[in-house]
Amino acid sequence: MKKDQTFEYYQFMDVGGASVIKGTWKKSSENLVILNSYDQPVNSKTTLIGRHNPNFKEKEIQIQINDKSEPFSFAFVSLNNGEYYGNADQDGIINFEIKERLRSITFQFLTYKETINIENLDFNEFVINLKDVPESSRRNYFINEKVIIKSRKLTIDSLYTLKKTKAKNKRRD
Repeated sequence: MKKDQTFEYYQFMDVGGASVIKGTWKKSSENLVILNSYDQPVNSKTTLIGRHNPNFKEKEIQIQINDKSEPFSFAFVSLNNGEYYGNADQDGIINFEIKERLRSITFQFLTYKETINIENLDFNEFVINLKDVPESSRRNYFINEKVIIKSRKLTIDSLYTLKKTKAKNKRRD
């Protein structure tokens, strides 16, 4: 963290090399700092659009999953905590016939997984627009990320503790 309230966050890769996220920081309290990267996601959260389609048979459900306005092809989809499941097609669409009310939709692809609880039980057609997720295991941005300062160390997500280090061979994106 720099005095001009900017930061550079270096991510070191297991196979070598690194990437850098740049942004601004502000102090929230004595031991808490908030980080925001310059680059921000287009979709910061997953959205669900639901409606009742009168052309569907009773208990017929259709789900379409999109990622950045493109179909999220071949995602694994399960309903009601795994009671019904299958894979979306190449257009990101999957159809189900269920015997009970739809309570939740879970979808996953590779390491990404998300569950949405259904509030309007009369809907039978859904469009899910995914939040921007990292294309790999590395972080791409910060949105109001809380960082705890303790003993001159920074802790992000309570999993990682960062110490000030001198990095060699820095890669700038």
